[in-house]
Amino acid sequence: VLLTSPSSVDLSGVMTGRDALLKIATMTGNKIRLEGVPNLDKQVTTAFEDTPFWEAFDEVLDQLGLTVAGGDGEDIQLIPQAANTPLRIETAGYSGVFRFEPVMVTKISDLQNPQSSSMMIDLLFSWEPRLSPSLVRFQVESMNIVCDNGEILKPKDNAELEFAPIGGAQMRVGVEVEMPSRQARRIVKWSGLVFATQPGKLASVAFTDLVKAKQKTLSNGMLSVTLEQARKNRGVFEVLIGVSLKATKDSSESVQAWSTLQDVYMFDKDLKRVDNVGWSTTRMNENDIGMSYLFELENGLEGCKFVYRAPGSLNEQEIDFELTDIPLP
Repeated sequence: VLLTSPSSVDLSGVMTGRDALLKIATMTGNKIRLEGVPNLDKQVTTAFEDTPFWEAFDEVLDQLGLTVAGGDGEDIQLIPQAANTPLRIETAGYSGVFRFEPVMVTKISDLQNPQSSSMMIDLLFSWEPRLSPSLVRFQVESMNIVCDNGEILKPKDNAELEFAPIGGAQMRVGVEVEMPSRQARRIVKWSGLVFATQPGKLASVAFTDLVKAKQKTLSNGMLSVTLEQARKNRGVFEVLIGVSLKATKDSSESVQAWSTLQDVYMFDKDLKRVDNVGWSTTRMNENDIGMSYLFELENGLEGCKFVYRAPGSLNEQEIDFELTDIPLP
């Protein structure tokens, strides 16, 4: 999946908002929840030809007076747009499968130490819900923020803004920058880069003969798992493994986020699935993670099979973005 290639919409004519949104969802694979949403019987005019999803979607929502609600579900949830709110299509920036929208600008004046004063820009960052990035990082050092009077605002902290999204298809990001002078009335251009990781299809490896197996390695695609040891640990059984993924760059951060997408279980000697009752990270190296899993097994390890499932690849990409005409308080 190329994060730089959005799904597209081909749709023209006058129809109800419900019909337009249903067709957009079908064309793009992005689920849109319509139950209980008002205004869907209102007529909308569409003229989309190979139009990226977010742009077509925003244009329809603007005609219906709707916007996207925050949430952690797989479907996009819609709510009425507040009165006097700018149109979504006018305030957003688009790049690939992503949508960027500045939602709040706050000046922070430090009366004791004016040099520490700053400005916070809150950005709503969304991606097509058919995707589920495991890591998102805004590269602060690449940001270029220019005001209408020519001032260039630098981020206050050079540390990268890094997130591992959990549920939903959007998150709110706060970027702290230098306090502009009173002469600056708006940001005329804000450009930058986002590093995003999209996990691939699930890959599985399975280990048998757990009583004797030690330091045994199995691979599937980019995924490599080493069964280091399986042993009894007080009242439970513990399986220690090492997991690595052949990522191309920024490996430690990507692998750490990717590891949260795992599914780990056993089959006992009667082929009954036994889920783990707890897990922990035992080490974190570049491109390698040590992990411990606990299982409750009535008859011990004899005849059991240990199964590890996780994305078998990582699609790591950089996406550039640009926003314009952001008013300052």
